[in-house]
Amino acid sequence: MGELLLFNIQDPEKKTAIRLTALRMGLRCREIPPERQGETLEALLSGEAANPAQPEGEAFADELMLMHALSQAEFHELLDTLRREGQSVRLKAVVTEHNRKWTARRLHRELCAEEQAMQRWKQQNRNKTHKKK
Repeated sequence: MGELLLFNIQDPEKKTAIRLTALRMGLRCREIPPERQGETLEALLSGEAANPAQPEGEAFADELMLMHALSQAEFHELLDTLRREGQSVRLKAVVTEHNRKWTARRLHRELCAEEQAMQRWKQQNRNKTHKKK
């Protein structure tokens, strides 16, 4: 069964839209509190008891939606449905073999770094396009 882990989704309308979409799609949906952000994605997904002995940096406040075991069709349906409803989560990720041992905080750092790199790339390409004109 596919699952969504939600971090810091505060807007009640957005939270309801995500939860209802997940319910209609047969996906499990869980909110992860900030104090568990230092745990590995693997531990969070397994439902293991909280392990407070992992003080890895500060908790992040950004919204993040982590998707696990969704088919490609489910992935697209979820994002398309939320987009149609005018709801989006800035940081989204899929659990992979590569990141499953990461903590949620590390995943957040990686997503933010990737987002910044994309913004720099877009800006550089805009600048190149303007110089050619």
